[in-house]
Formats: sequence, C-alpha cells, structure tokens
Amino acid sequence: MLGKNKTVLFLFISVAAVFIIHALYLSTIAEDAFISFRYAKNLAAGNGLVWNAGETPVEGYTNFLWILISSIILSAGLNLLISSQVIGLFASTILLIYVYLFCKRILGFNKYTSILPSLFLAFSGPFATWATSGMETNFFTLFVFASFYHLIFYWQYQKTGSIIFSLFLIMIATLTRPEGFGIFLILVSFHLYHQFKETKSKGIHSSIIFILIFYIFPILIYFFWRYSYFGYILPLTFYAKTGGTVYQWLRGLKYLFFFSFHFLVPLIPIVLVYLFIKIDHIKLSGIFKTKKSNTEINIFSFKLCTILCLLYTFYIVLVGGDYMTMYRFFVPILPFIYLLIGIVLNSIIKYSFNTNKQKLLTSTLILVALGGTVLQSTPLEKILFVKPSITHGEYQGVLTERWNTNRLTLIGHFFNKYKNSEEESLATDAIGAISFYSNMKIYGLHGLVDPYIARKETKIIGKGFPGHEKFALIYILSKQPKYFMFSRELTEEPLSYPIYSVEVNKVLKSEYRVVSKWLEDKQNNEAGYFTFLERIDQ
Repeated sequence: MLGKNKTVLFLFISVAAVFIIHALYLSTIAEDAFISFRYAKNLAAGNGLVWNAGETPVEGYTNFLWILISSIILSAGLNLLISSQVIGLFASTILLIYVYLFCKRILGFNKYTSILPSLFLAFSGPFATWATSGMETNFFTLFVFASFYHLIFYWQYQKTGSIIFSLFLIMIATLTRPEGFGIFLILVSFHLYHQFKETKSKGIHSSIIFILIFYIFPILIYFFWRYSYFGYILPLTFYAKTGGTVYQWLRGLKYLFFFSFHFLVPLIPIVLVYLFIKIDHIKLSGIFKTKKSNTEINIFSFKLCTILCLLYTFYIVLVGGDYMTMYRFFVPILPFIYLLIGIVLNSIIKYSFNTNKQKLLTSTLILVALGGTVLQSTPLEKILFVKPSITHGEYQGVLTERWNTNRLTLIGHFFNKYKNSEEESLATDAIGAISFYSNMKIYGLHGLVDPYIARKETKIIGKGFPGHEKFALIYILSKQPKYFMFSRELTEEPLSYPIYSVEVNKVLKSEYRVVSKWLEDKQNNEAGYFTFLERIDQ
C-alpha cells in the first residue's frame, strides 16, 4: 500500500515506530473510559445497556459502537483494558497510512514530502495520548478521515465504490460518536454541491439514493431504537455538560486559545516563511499544480479540509471545551490540521528548495515545529508552561490522569471487598474505575448517569470543569446510598464529616457514620486513611 520503494517503506515504518513509542510513553487508561466499560460489562452479562443492573436504562455514554466492541471483547474473555489500547494503536497506525496516501495519491506530493503530515501526527501528544486511553477518540478519528479520503478519491478517480465506502465509514463514525453526524452534513453538502456544479444535477439522484441507503436509513434505525430505549433525543452527557450560557462559550474560547498556544504556535514559523518568500505560486492553483494531481479537485479538498477544521472548532467552542489532558476534543481534526501544514511545506519545498541554504532553512523549520509539538509530551511542559486553569495540563495532565485512574481503581477494589452484597450502593463523583471494579450500584453526583441531575437548570455551567458542574445532593441522599464517598485522598489522620449546605450536613450526620480504612496505593506510591461515610442501619 505504501509502494515498493524500500526507502519510503523504511521511513514510514520509522514514523509508525515513533508514534507507538510516543503513545506507550504517554500510555494511561483514562478514568472516563471505565464508564463505557461499565456499560459493556452489563451488556456482556445480559443486563442490557444499563448503568445499574435492574434499573431503568440511562444513556450515560456517547460511544455506542465502542461499547458494543468492548462487550464483545469481554464476552470473549479477553483483557478489556489491553484490548482497547491495542485497537486504539492499530486504528491510529491505519490513520497514519491514510494521511500518507492522501498526500501521495490525491495531492500529488513526492514520496518523501508525503510522509511529513504523518510525522507531525506521530509527534503530537494529543494523538499519542488518546490512542492508548481506552476511549474511542482515535478510533472515531480514523473513520472521519477515511470517509474524507474516499470522498475525495471518488472525485479524483470517479469510482462509485469510493462514495459508497465514504458514506459507510461516516455512518460507522456516527455510531461511534454523535459528532459524526455533523461531519456527515459537511461532507455530503460539499459532495452534492460539487456534483451539481460539475454535472448540472446529473448523477445527483444516484448520490441521494446512496446517501439514503448507506447513511440515512441505518442512522434513523439506530436513532429510533435508542430513543425508544432511553427516552431522550440526546445522551445524558450532553444535558449534563451544556447549558448554553455565555460562560460555557468563554470556556470554549479559553480551551481553543490554550490548544492553539500549545500546538499551533509551533507551526507558525512554517506559515510565516511561506508568506515571506512571496513565491508566485502562493495561490491555491500554484500549491496544487503537480504532474500527478487534479488541481481543481485538490483545491476542493483543501477548502473542504479547512472548513471541517473551522466548523469543528466552532462546535468545540460552543460546547465549552473539555477539562481532560491533551485536548481530547481536537484530536478528530488533527489529521486535517497537519494535512494543511503539509500542503504549505510541500509548496515551500517545491519552489524554494534549490540551494543548501534553503534546504537547511526548511529542514530547521520542520525540526523546530516537531520539537515544539512534542515538547508538551515531556516534563519540560511543567517547567516552561503554566497549567491552564480549565484543564489538568498536558504531560502533567497525563500524570494526573494516571494518578486518578490508579487511585480510583484501588478504591473500586476496596469497595468490592468491603461491601456486603452487590445490591449495596455508593454515591460518588468518580463513577469510572470505581463502578467497573466495585460491582455495586453507583449513583453519580454530577448527572452523567442520572436524568434528573443532567436536566437540572443551573447558572454555573461554564465556570467549572465540564461534566462536574451540576449536582443535587439532597436528591442523591434520598436514594439512601449505603456509602457516600467525598474524598479520594489518603491522609495521615482520618477525616471528619465533609462540609456542605446545612440541609445536606444534617442528613449526613444523622444518617451516616464516618469510616476510615488504611489503604496502600502501590501504583502511586502512597498510603494513608481512606475516609468515607457509611449509612447507619435503621
């Protein structure tokens, strides 16, 4: 697939190896991944797509296909954590190949320049981190980019099978994450517009039939099934994390600013040099004019790529961004961002790569951009940059995620041994690893798996971490959970009752007693008292 040239094959294998080493270096199962794993465990056990077995189904996830795959893995008796990481690495490697092929086959880059966008992806901390997170992020990104690739491939070579495959892939992406529907609208709009412009409606009828068969009908069937199963148009996570306030949008803008500062600023010198040299080929027609490419189609793909990046970024700002490490929300458009940078680099190399001085300058630019990109994956990130107030940071964010996953896994195992039966329940704000390992009923404090809290009106959306801003403690306590977890810290001395509102404190002190147990967290190299509340037998 990469050609018979041994040098190019060696270079690409080297890029893939760099990516895998990078991903393993940052490897950590995200705590949120266990929410999906909890659903997969219940599904594999025959309980259905439910959060708590025996209770009304609630859609506390946004990755339907990923959960199905996870349940199959569990049913097969395989290690879900390792398997999910292997799938993430495999999907990411296939994506690297797709990016290379797009540059080579469609944009007409030479065999060496075509590797550059894939190289930038391999050096990208977000791409590497989320490949091994146990989450669907890179899996989703693969299907989005592959759909884009096959759509452009159709226009380049007029093969009907390509448009069908493109629709099928974006359908798979939509089943993986609901954002796939927005990507579908962008891709199909461009496709129909371009088709009408080129053929004056000839062929549009067949395209509409393909769209109906390979996307609309399957997604409608899925939508009506999930609506009848869960009873809500959108997943609970959407209601829990959004509220449409100006603070939410401002937080989204902050999220965009920090992402740009950390991962787009290192690319600016490349763009500036391109503008500075003022070559005659600065127009799009000059950028794409090669012996092996269709200039008009490539301009179309360039515009589509740009619009995808802009509209998806607008969506990220609109929903208020994310608090998790390494800018998870931007991963789906990273291949498109680096594709655009590859186009600029290809133009510089084509038209100003004649002298040793120019070659040195271009090579230096690439190395500086790569170094600035991978810098966020190193301990230097903590030294050179102030941690953003709305996220856990980049490299230090990965360390934070590891710490939380390790600690909450330990607590999950603790409750699994401490509980008297699986009917006992725990109220906690950490519903991932604890829910997966404790094998008991879990009541989340922030509404990710509770319709009442998720749909509760609040004016603080946008002022805190996404997904952690809605709560209703009196409502949770009315469920009479056997245990109430208010801290994940291990302390030298046992803690006392937590302090909430007067009404909440009254319930806690009258109905619960403080329990402290000594735990050793070998993964985090810590030990101390874990304190929680246990309901007093009435």
